Amino acid sequence: MSRMCNGAKMFVDGIIQNATSSIISHPFLKKFANGEIRDSEVIRRWALARYLSSSKFPELVKSAIAVCGEQDSKLTRVLEKNLRDELKPMPHPEMFRNFLLSLGIQREEFEAYLRINKTIIYPANIITIMGTKPETIAAVMLVIEVMIGIECTEVARGLRTVYGESLDLLFFDFHGVQDLSTHLKPFQRIVVDYAVDEVKRREIDLVVSPTIDSKLSFYDQFRVI
Repeated sequence: MSRMCNGAKMFVDGIIQNATSSIISHPFLKKFANGEIRDSEVIRRWALARYLSSSKFPELVKSAIAVCGEQDSKLTRVLEKNLRDELKPMPHPEMFRNFLLSLGIQREEFEAYLRINKTIIYPANIITIMGTKPETIAAVMLVIEVMIGIECTEVARGLRTVYGESLDLLFFDFHGVQDLSTHLKPFQRIVVDYAVDEVKRREIDLVVSPTIDSKLSFYDQFRVI
């Protein structure tokens, strides 16, 4: 491996480590993962808000596909596969609805929650951060896949601590594996290829922290007592 390629790989490894440490150390998620969040109303509020963000994720991927287009056909194919995977092994919103039902949240309640918040964009500024360049689109998606994969793994651990095996946690178990393996690696390879170029590496670097902050802002809305 050339020195430039090795430097690009180390740079991207640093992005992944930064995204991982940022989500895993968030005060609320850390308490959640350790089973220390036991207030049913807090868990209910978190579950509904997380359902909203999950239901909006395909919109983000579709926007990325539309912007990327023919600029980078390889990246576009990866994004299209990501979008198709949202239907496997069943539509992911359905997976999350099954979790909500097992938590005791009625269908009428979570459907009303979606209707009330239907104009909310997921996350509020991610599409703006992503921009129009393939290298920044790939970098944003890389960070998101890392953070969602870690989040789902930690959430599943915390919910099992509190509820045992009484909940349907397929959504979290599935994403914990899929996002950190199947989805992560293609984006990682693409970002490494772009990061060999110093100018593109700087463009990538500019979107990493804002993407991390945007993802963390979801958990900032929950108080840690």
